[in-house]
Amino acid sequence: MNLTSCSELSLYACQNSCFILNFGLEMWRSSVET
Repeated sequence: MNLTSCSELSLYACQNSCFILNFGLEMWRSSVET
């Protein structure tokens, strides 16, 4: 495994987890407001 693919993979994982966190936060907000 070379360095570029490794960094790209970690970047993708970071973006993915950030998306999941934001999605979970929105779901939590909407459930609290109702």
